[in-house]
Amino acid sequence: MGLLDNIKGGPSPSMSNNDRSALALGLASGFAGMSGNPNTASIMAGIGNQQTALRDDRKAAQAKDLATQQAANQRNRTAIFLRSKGDQRFSDLADALESQQISGADAWSEYQRLMKFDDRERKTFTDAYGDIRYLDGNKELVMGGAAPTQVMQGSIEERNSGTGAIPSERYTLKQSAKIDTLSDDIRMEMKPFELVKGHWDRLSLFYENSGAVSDYALAVGFAKILDPTSVARQSEVDAVNASGAASQATKQAIINAINGKGKMPEQLRQEIVELARGIYIKKAKSAQTKLGKYESSANGFGIKLKDIYFGDDIVMPAAVVPSVIPVNFKNSGMTQDQWSALPRDRKQALIDAGN
Repeated sequence: MGLLDNIKGGPSPSMSNNDRSALALGLASGFAGMSGNPNTASIMAGIGNQQTALRDDRKAAQAKDLATQQAANQRNRTAIFLRSKGDQRFSDLADALESQQISGADAWSEYQRLMKFDDRERKTFTDAYGDIRYLDGNKELVMGGAAPTQVMQGSIEERNSGTGAIPSERYTLKQSAKIDTLSDDIRMEMKPFELVKGHWDRLSLFYENSGAVSDYALAVGFAKILDPTSVARQSEVDAVNASGAASQATKQAIINAINGKGKMPEQLRQEIVELARGIYIKKAKSAQTKLGKYESSANGFGIKLKDIYFGDDIVMPAAVVPSVIPVNFKNSGMTQDQWSALPRDRKQALIDAGN
């Protein structure tokens, strides 16, 4: 092995092959000039040829590195462009391009083919849910073609303002139109019962508190259950007079309370609440029947009741806790005042216990 080869193969891991070769050729040229060898000219010519070849190799390597970097930059720019289209097909092309499964030219050619196919040939249609899909192939969804939830529940005002309830299921356009109709109809039909329920809840509360104010509220609450839409004192009096559920004496006592005349005895308070409870139960059962009909109708269209009715569950009221002391407690020595002073829960517990 000659000097040149020894230098080329020397331990310089940080230097590239071209750098080591350049160093070796430079040293060899210097040594050859000092050797006095009669073949110096021939040696120098050989070294010069190798230096020329080395320069050519360097230029070729630099050109190759530049081309590789430019190709990588072009792949990146093309991939960014493809992904910017927001289409999964073009995102897949970008992935294949970045992993060098396909060339930039292949990716661009496929992009142009797909764009031409979409623009000139590919047809779309709107499905039963309002989504826009391609007519061919697997009927895949057009990018951005998903329909929003088609219906917002509640009143028309709530739906228009965007504050209505969102359905629990995704329905077709036909089902959504039916939901709009059924929810509006059921809302109007159930509104009178919802009013009655509110009046019953308030009446029950006032029954627990004896006094002039609660007597008036109790009497008005009874009139409201008879006629939920009454808004003036005279209409409330008329509603009581028209009722067939109470005796004439009871009617007059209720009217007196509405007009602020006299305090109700406990027996009358209890009678009013029991009458109101009976009326409420009748109306609640009627409302349940209506709900059942709407549920059957909705089920026929594949619609759930909870997506057309948003009121509370209809629950029958518990028995009235008497405000008049029961006979068995009176016989045991308890007075009416003592009974009246007991909270409702304690009264109910004593009644349940039977002593």
